[in-house]
Parts: sequence; C-alpha cells; structure tokens
Amino acid sequence: MVVHPPLYSSRDLDTKLDAELSRVQEDRAAIQLKLQSNDDLHDNSLLHEAVQEITKLIQAALANTDYDAKLASLNDILEVYGPLELVLVVRNSVSQQQAAHSTRLVLVEYQVILQNLSALTVDSDIVLTSLKAISAATDAFAAKSFSESQLQATLAENLRAKVNSVIVSSLKPKLDEKLTVLVNESNWVSADVPAAVLGPLKVALVNLLTLQGYSNAAVYPEPLWALSTLTRPFTTRFMYHFEGNKETNRADKPEWALQFFETFMDNHLTKMRSLFGDIFRDTPYHNQFFVYEIMTSLLAPVRIKMEHYLIDSLNNLDSNPRLLSHLIFELQSFDARMVSKYGFNPHQPILEASAKQWSGLTGDTLRNKDYFQRWLENERELALVRFREIMEADNAFEIDYDFVDAGETKPTVSAINVQKLFENITSHYANIRILKYQLKFLSNIQLHILDLYYDRLLEGFQAFKKLFHKSSLSLVNNRTTDEAQKIQEVQGVERLCRLYCSLHFMINCMEQWSESKLFLQLWARVSSHNSETEPLADLETMKHMFFDTVIGQYRELSTQISELLTAFFNKELKNSIKGYLASSHWSRVTETSANVITPALSQPLQILSRELGLFSRAVSFTDRLFVLSEFTENLVLTFTDYIIGSSNFRKFGAAQLAIDWEALCVGLDLPLTLERRKLEQVISVLSVSDEGLTKMGFKSLAALKESGLYGGEFKTLRSHQELELVSNKEITQVLARLES
Repeated sequence: MVVHPPLYSSRDLDTKLDAELSRVQEDRAAIQLKLQSNDDLHDNSLLHEAVQEITKLIQAALANTDYDAKLASLNDILEVYGPLELVLVVRNSVSQQQAAHSTRLVLVEYQVILQNLSALTVDSDIVLTSLKAISAATDAFAAKSFSESQLQATLAENLRAKVNSVIVSSLKPKLDEKLTVLVNESNWVSADVPAAVLGPLKVALVNLLTLQGYSNAAVYPEPLWALSTLTRPFTTRFMYHFEGNKETNRADKPEWALQFFETFMDNHLTKMRSLFGDIFRDTPYHNQFFVYEIMTSLLAPVRIKMEHYLIDSLNNLDSNPRLLSHLIFELQSFDARMVSKYGFNPHQPILEASAKQWSGLTGDTLRNKDYFQRWLENERELALVRFREIMEADNAFEIDYDFVDAGETKPTVSAINVQKLFENITSHYANIRILKYQLKFLSNIQLHILDLYYDRLLEGFQAFKKLFHKSSLSLVNNRTTDEAQKIQEVQGVERLCRLYCSLHFMINCMEQWSESKLFLQLWARVSSHNSETEPLADLETMKHMFFDTVIGQYRELSTQISELLTAFFNKELKNSIKGYLASSHWSRVTETSANVITPALSQPLQILSRELGLFSRAVSFTDRLFVLSEFTENLVLTFTDYIIGSSNFRKFGAAQLAIDWEALCVGLDLPLTLERRKLEQVISVLSVSDEGLTKMGFKSLAALKESGLYGGEFKTLRSHQELELVSNKEITQVLARLES
C-alpha cells in the first residue's frame, strides 16, 4: 500500500517558508560577523591584505542571486587558497540555502495544483477542461528537475492519488448518472435512437471516457466506465436469465450463457458500431478497437457467471467430475469462436503489435493456480478411467482390418481408442493460451498415457518371449508342453501381430501429432520462451521434440517384435519341414506328375501359408517384405544345406525338387530376393533335361560335367540357363550331385 505524505495547508506552508528564510538570514549574519572579526589574521599586514582579498571574493560570491553561480565562485576560491575553514563554512551555508529554496519551489507549485484541484466544481460545464489542466500540471510537476527529487516524486504521487480520488468519488458518479439517464431514454437495444437523443448520449459517453483517461487506463478484464454503462441493458437481461432459480441458470449447461452473449453480439454489434463506433476518436482511448472494448464490457457479467459455475463444479467434483470437464471444454470452444470470428484480443492496440495474447475466458476462470490444478487432476483421472476401460475391453487387442487401406499396417482396437483418447484430451486444452498449462496437460496426462500403453505392450512382449524360449527348449528335447502349445502356429503369430500392429499404429500417430500445427506452434512457443535471442529451430528439427523419446521406445520394441517374428517363423519352418527333409530321397524318384508336390511337404506348406498369410494381411507391404525376406533367406539356406548340399539327384528327383520349390514360393508368396534367385538358378542346373543337353551341344551329362574341367567356364550352360549368380565352382559342385 502506498503511504502518501500529509498535505500542507496555506498556513502551514507560510510558517515553514518563514522558518527557512529566517534560518538563511541568521546564517548570512553569522558569516558577515565572522568575516569582520578575525583578529588572528589582522596581526600581520600581509595576512591582512590576503584576508581582505578573500573577504571581497566571498562577498562578491554571495552577492550573486543564482545559487549555482555562488557555489561555483566559492569553489574557485577554495581552488586558489586551499580548504580555508571560513570558505568551507560559507559554502555549506549556501548549499543549505539552495536546498531550502528548492524545497520552497516544490512546495509552492504543489500547493498551487492542490488548490486548483480543490476548486473543481462537479456541476461546472468546464470541469473536464479544468481537470485536463490539473492533470497536465501534475505531469509537468512530476517531470521537472528539482534538487529535492525524492520530495518531488512523493508529492507527485500524492497529487495523482488526490486527482484519482476526486475523479472516482465525485466526478465519475455524476457523469455516470447523466449517462445512465440518456442510455435508458435512448432504449438503443430495442429501438431506433432519435438524433436528438443520440447527440447528447454520445457527448456523455465521450465525457466519461475522457474522465477515465485522467484517472486510469482500464486494463482487461476491467471494462471502460462509459461502455459498462452503455451495455447495462445487456447485463440486466443476462442476469435475469442466469441468476437465481431460473431454468436457464444451470451449471451443467454453461453453453446457454455463452450462447446468450454470442446471440447478442450477432444481433446488435453492427448497430453498436454504427451508433457509437466513433466515440473513441477524441478521447484518450483513440488507439483502442471499439469492438474489442465493447466485447470486454459485455463479457464482464459472463465471466462472473462462469466463475460461479466453476465453483459449483469444484464443489461437486466427487459426485459429478464431468461437470468441470464440460465447463472448461465449452469455455475453450467459446474462446476459439471469439478469436476466429472477431479476432478478439483486448490487449491489441490499433496499428501496434501486441506481444500479449488473450488467454480467453478459460484463462480468466482458471487464473487461480489451485483451480487449474484441480481441473488438471480431474482431467487426468477421467483420462485414466477411460484408458482402463480401453485396456479391459474383451476386444482390446483384436486387429481391425477395415480401419486403414490395403497395404497399410492394421491397428488394434485398443490402439485406435488410445489415439482417440489422446486427441480428445488435446481438444480439452488446445485453445488454452497459457503455455505452462498446455505443457502440464501434455506431460502429466498425454505422455503418461502413451507410457502406460507402452508398458502394457512391453509386458505382452516379455510374456510371449518367455513362452517362446520355453517352447524352443521343449522342441530341442522333443517334448511339447502346454506353454509351448499356446504360441504354436496361428495363435502365436496373431499374438505377435497384435503387439506389432499396436506399436506401429501408435508410432504413426505420434509422428503425425508431431507435425500437426498445434504441437509445432507449442514447440515454437517453448523455444521462444526458453531463449528469445536464439533463432527458432526449423520445422524438421521441431517435429519430434515432444514425442521423440516415446517414439524411440516404441520403435525399439517394434524392432524386437519384428526380430521375434522372424525367429518364430524360422522355428515354425524348422519344426514343420523336418519330416519333409527326412523323407526326401531324390535319387530314387522314378517319375513326377506335373505340379504335384511331395506329399511330405503338403502339411508344412499349409501351416506356413496360414501363419504367413495372417501376418501379411496384418502388416504393410514394407513390413511384410522385411520379415519375409529374412524368412526366405532362411528357407534358401535350409534347401541349400539339407537338400542340395547333402543329396544326390537323378533326373526325376531334380524335377520334383523344382516343383516343390516353386510350390513353396507361390504358396507362401515369397519375395524374389537375391538368395532365392540364386537357389533357383542352382535348381535349374540340377534340372537340366536331355533335350536341354542336346540344344547345348552335349551328348551326355558327363560331357557337360567335363566342359567345366581344367578351367572351363560353362559358357554354354550359363548362356542357356542364365546363371549370372552361380560361380563355376558351385556349378561343378551341383553337377557332381547329378547321377546319370
């Protein structure tokens, strides 16, 4: 609280000035006496002359009417004759006289302004003119340079407080009363305003605006006095509908009160601008937007009502937590409409940039930190309740094959619902214009939910991995346990696909959120807030700032699941195909039927086709290609090591191998990798027919084998069979497996 000094009456001021002047006269007489009675210096003639000279100089200095000149002359004497006690005493006295004179000037000017203020007559037609002169005099008084600067500053503050007190307690009620009568007489809300009424009404508005300009600059959310009176008809109507036991006054329907405001704006803004849009022109508020100031005035009762609804919602938080959530959501939606429709920013002057943005009715209502914290905790609890519902649903990890287009990784039901939950939470704070509030929502609720979902997926992965290792051990020991049975064949693939699809979908969501306008703008504000001197990061740098850590965790787990899928398919391949490998005697096959595979391959092909088919349906083309390429490489190694590298072939056996391999590639839809192409070239060497030998000019298989001896390059065979991936050594080794 500012403590103002006591105001001086005329009698007090005269008494104080007389005392100061009397003291100055006494000091001057004492100096003269001391100059005339310095006996010690008169004993010597030379000293006597020096004393006379110094005395003349002092008297000459004192004769000057300007105190600064007096002090300058005395300082010159001290510079020539040294620090003589007499001169020092005189200079000190002059300094005191100067201070007393300055004090007198300050007090006199202060008293004049105060007397003019006291002489103001409220009913005078020239009261605003007089007030303008007093205000200008007060500003000039504060700006002047007095040696008594502290006293001057204190008195200037005292004057402003006195002026404001007179305005608020005496002048404002009188002008507001006149304006109220004219507003009621005009009935401007419901009827046309006659020119005979509009003229005086606008004059009264301008007078009250001018008066407030001498008192204080209204700062949002406080409305201008004149506009508050002008919009009183709206306030009366609003209070009628939204106070007391009216059916429209419901805390669960705050949108009704907000809509009442919007309807009034729609119906009357054009009229208000037409009638009163020019009243700021010759007032201290000429640099303000009329529409913004009108809206500020109209919002005053609405804000009070929203604060009452907030208190009601907080009091009923335990029994109805959605009441508070609904209120803040409606406030944010309202704020967004005001900015979108009217560009509303009450902090924005005309033709000037404003660094401050409107925080909305939401920010006004939640300006109490305790209110915000309780709302945040309420939103967090509601979000966690919804998250638990999502995770406990029977179909939480079912794959939704229709949610995205073909060729994209399909999400699970839980992943879709977590996405919806995240975006719904975003809508609850997207229009809050307070940075720290937005960041708390992001970190305390949204990122927390992403972490919880990750933990659930990690838990599922670790459980499957444990079972997978146990099943692998049971296969080594030729035992199939109940646990191993749980992850065999389609059931195991589906469990892994559900985890993989959930992770992949959430990664895509986070990448999209990172690139959304809201989070880019939020990161830009964070960057600007943290370092106003450093340039903002470019958009590519910003994109993953909020989500990069979480995305990294999800990607790492996705990679581990992808590797486990590959290991799972390889295990399934090894487990299912071992009977085929053991039963194949390629040198004893005596005939083949077109497109009829070896019987021992039929069941493995069916099992692997179901598993890989389910996987291919669930994931994107790219993800499928990555895993199936790994699987194809392992299958190629199996055929190379366990069939071609360890068996001898006759003509029909080699032909059957080619049929089996083609059936696997087509049935499993394997990608045409480099390893697959090489194996197929090897099989083509094994499958060379008698007709083919003849076309190449070889009489027998033996002749073909001999063509590669002694540095031969199998040029004819290579050209005929297109063997660009197989070396001469490998051709030789393969031909060695062929029996005539």
